[in-house]
Amino acid sequence: MEKVIVYASRYGSAKKYAEQLAAKKGYSLYNVTNVTRAALTNREVILIAAVYIGMPLKLKNLLKSLTPGQPLQLFTVGLTDPEVTDQFTEMETKIRKLAHEASVDLIQLQHLRGAFDYERLNFKHKLLIRALHKSASKQTKPSATDRLFMELYGNSVDYIEVEKLEELL
Repeated sequence: MEKVIVYASRYGSAKKYAEQLAAKKGYSLYNVTNVTRAALTNREVILIAAVYIGMPLKLKNLLKSLTPGQPLQLFTVGLTDPEVTDQFTEMETKIRKLAHEASVDLIQLQHLRGAFDYERLNFKHKLLIRALHKSASKQTKPSATDRLFMELYGNSVDYIEVEKLEELL
């Protein structure tokens, strides 16, 4: 079955993964906001989506465009290291439920790390990171997520590893 890559990106990390993978594999590439149902029909879909407020961006929208039984590989992109936290359990449960309700064949669900540039954030997101940093800084025993927010405030980091995505496919 032919494969197609769809991405949903807020600040560019998911898009970077998608573009590099599409170029290396020769797959068609679409932004989730303008992909058509016809472009997805009879294809295995690889969705690479940024995580925002605990869920992949535009997942529900994409699921509406897929047919029952259609294969979907989902790669979420965020800053939290999946190797050092179990915070993905709740999100994975929600994703699997949505895929089941849409009768989509979720054949793979993986988490990748993205990039972050504080200066590129919009005002609302800067306020959010500032509040999370302030809260994390008050912790006597900061969690991995707390330490991440302390590191991010005012900084830039890049954890993108396209090779890791290639290994998972």
